Amino acid sequence: MTTTRHGERDRQRGAAMMVTLIMIASLMAGAAALVAIQTGTNRSTELTRSGMTAEYCAEAGAARAMPLVVANAGAWTASLCTAATEGACLPVAAGGTGAEPAILQAPAVDHDLDGDGVPDFVVYLRDDDDEPANPQDYSIDRDQRIYVVSTCIKYPDTPRQVKELVQLVGGGTNYAAQKGGCDGRGNCN
Repeated sequence: MTTTRHGERDRQRGAAMMVTLIMIASLMAGAAALVAIQTGTNRSTELTRSGMTAEYCAEAGAARAMPLVVANAGAWTASLCTAATEGACLPVAAGGTGAEPAILQAPAVDHDLDGDGVPDFVVYLRDDDDEPANPQDYSIDRDQRIYVVSTCIKYPDTPRQVKELVQLVGGGTNYAAQKGGCDGRGNCN
């Protein structure tokens, strides 16, 4: 014990330990903040990565379904989702109450993109807004244009959906003098 001339204790004793404890606590708080920031950044990066992958998954689903949709144009009306909201069109596998059209169910369309035996996407058909007056009737296709809607179900944290408009057009007549010329003469009409 250190005493001063008058027999009192030195009040400075222990001040260095207090300053050291305050500095250590500050450094630990700073380190905790840095760890929290890095964890948030890592999670954000992972969500971005899985979001991009989910987008590709939904696009691949639409690409796989498209040839069958075009080949079965006569079955469009029977295959359309007739629900008033698009959320109700989602098949049960994607958390909705609808069902995939028969022409797009497995094995006609392989829903497993990565080969793990689990479907990665679901697809449904939706009529475009083709009625001249309200309300919209989603059970009838009047203009031979529908949407193919593919939803990736592999990444539930980052759901992605792709809608592609498909239009059935009839064969036309080529004229030799049409714009650009159909006989390969370019614009030399």
